Amino acid sequence: MTADCAIIGLFHLVQYRINPFPPSERPALERRDLATGEDWAPLAANIENLQVLYTQGFGDDFLDEPVVVPVGADPNTWVTGVRVTVAGRSASTRLEGASAGVVSVDDTFLRRSYTTTVSLRNQLNYALNVSPTLSWKLNLKARGSRKT
Repeated sequence: MTADCAIIGLFHLVQYRINPFPPSERPALERRDLATGEDWAPLAANIENLQVLYTQGFGDDFLDEPVVVPVGADPNTWVTGVRVTVAGRSASTRLEGASAGVVSVDDTFLRRSYTTTVSLRNQLNYALNVSPTLSWKLNLKARGSRKT
């Protein structure tokens, strides 16, 4: 590293997966960090589904992947929200409140889904304060704060 080199940030690319993929007896949520070269590590047992949805700019539509590649000073292309849903099941079958699964009638696990939506406010705040000459700023103030 030279004296005129600046470190902007340290980044890690982390992957998540369900393994083995349902239908299976013991699906688990696993992760690995590609920057450190670590192997897949289990995070939680009996997780059947993990979904991540994104919204860009000041829209309210959540999509499987960003539609537009983020472009420098254009806040309408920035990812400004992330919605994560995790679906899990009980370890046992035939519990009270369980319902027949989609794979077979013997699949009677108790299932629950949990969803959270996160607004990346640092993106929105930066857009508001650093780019006062863009026309979208007036539109944002007229709309009020974004829903989460």
